[in-house]
Amino acid sequence: MRSNNSKQIGFTIIELLVVIVVIGILAAIVIVAYNGVQRNAAVAGLQSDLRNAGTTLETLKVDDDTSSYPGDDDDLRASDGTTFTYSSDGATYCLQADSTILTTPSYYIDSETKTVQEGECGNSFDSITWNVQATDFPGAWRDIAVSDDGTRLIGATSTSSNFVYTSADGGATWTARSLAPSTTRSWSVASSASGQYLAAVAFSEQIRVSTDFGATWTSLTNGGSTNWYDIQISNDGQVIQAARSSGGISVSTNGGSSFTTYPVKSTSTVVGTSASQDGQYVLANIADRTLYYSTNSGAAWAELTIPNVTFYDMKVSADGTRMAAIGYNSSLDASSNTRRIFTSSDSGASWTERTQLGARFYNELNMSSDGQKLLVRADTSTAGKIFSSTDYGETWTEQTDIGTALWGIMRATSSGAVIYLTQSTTLRVGEYN
Repeated sequence: MRSNNSKQIGFTIIELLVVIVVIGILAAIVIVAYNGVQRNAAVAGLQSDLRNAGTTLETLKVDDDTSSYPGDDDDLRASDGTTFTYSSDGATYCLQADSTILTTPSYYIDSETKTVQEGECGNSFDSITWNVQATDFPGAWRDIAVSDDGTRLIGATSTSSNFVYTSADGGATWTARSLAPSTTRSWSVASSASGQYLAAVAFSEQIRVSTDFGATWTSLTNGGSTNWYDIQISNDGQVIQAARSSGGISVSTNGGSSFTTYPVKSTSTVVGTSASQDGQYVLANIADRTLYYSTNSGAAWAELTIPNVTFYDMKVSADGTRMAAIGYNSSLDASSNTRRIFTSSDSGASWTERTQLGARFYNELNMSSDGQKLLVRADTSTAGKIFSSTDYGETWTEQTDIGTALWGIMRATSSGAVIYLTQSTTLRVGEYN
């Protein structure tokens, strides 16, 4: 006799909804990653076209009977999706490249620097216009990192329960990001050029990374938990360099899948780092204020010295040749609160003291990726001043428009054209005119 109670096997509505939600999440992740790859490829194309065009222009100048640059760009070749804007008076030129496919920053090359930089031709970098961007950050600023175009930021606070925030509109509004499980409030943060890849470290915590502009975070258990001091992440998110209190730097070259710890100076604490955007060139400041340099992402190190000088902040350019540092000269100054500015154009083999501003209590230094634009913060017990240079530190200008205050963190885009400056819960943005 046949039973009429046989069951029909299938999915419930809830199960189908769960599957649809999971597919939607996966699709969103793929789209974000794809957009980031597209943008990076477009930027790389602009930069490559400009480098090739710069070489062509220099060749045409040499071949010209009057040693002049051409008056038009007829001999320059741009890739599909790249448009050139060229101007020349014969003695000088500026060539700007823009993408016709994606929204990316403009890039340019000129006869003065002969290097590719973010920005537009006609920007003389004579002065900086400052504006208040936000006044209600959820706590005192602990750290901040900025994308290349200045639109995406990550900020850390030491007085808020959420610790880390991200912004997609240049700092006007912020979204809280959870790094749970966590009880610390002393996070240091880093950002790739696009802002897609982010990293964060703190005392007694595991390294955290995000590959989706901060929406989700992963704890890297293989990096261990220690008292981390600083973090860097490369443009493609593959090279991660974290400074350890127990000595050395932990380095990953595969996006955090594995780490190797390299000693910098025996077991001395590394208190600060600066790295090129590809992670190849790294400067490390040791607790005893000595300075070390690596040309292979941190695998091997060499000490950089200036007689009688100990170091307090430092930056390295994209190609590793230009450096800038704040240092205390024990043979000239009575207190380490009296410091000086030094620059190098030969990877730290020799240094030049920049004397225009004299010795002051310099506390923070920023440098553009080509080394041309510098910013420095000089403090007193009651206020601080900001000084800028657009000629590799040769001359300096005080930013009087912004006045004096107890300034906090100072960060800039890789081109140095956009600057972010914190004060308590306020964020100011400065842009070169």
